[in-house]
Amino acid sequence: MSASLAPSGYPSIAIRVWSDNHNIYAELPSTNKTIPPYILSFSRDLAGQTKLLSLILSTREASGLPQPSRRKLQVGTPLQSASAEALLRRKGIIK
Repeated sequence: MSASLAPSGYPSIAIRVWSDNHNIYAELPSTNKTIPPYILSFSRDLAGQTKLLSLILSTREASGLPQPSRRKLQVGTPLQSASAEALLRRKGIIK
């Protein structure tokens, strides 16, 4: 078995993210090896972080990677869950 060192541990579709005192930067990899990666900057406020997270999630969807599952957490027995749900509906907390 032959082994070789990889140039990096991150996959080729990974987005690198780093920051300084003023901005958050994201390096988008190029699909063509002759084109250098594209670097975007975002402000270090909520709007910038929201844009960056949106970019990361849209890139994940486009890459075909599996999406995180959104399982419903079951607490207690099914009878207890049904009773709690009925109570919340009567109180108007859920519809």
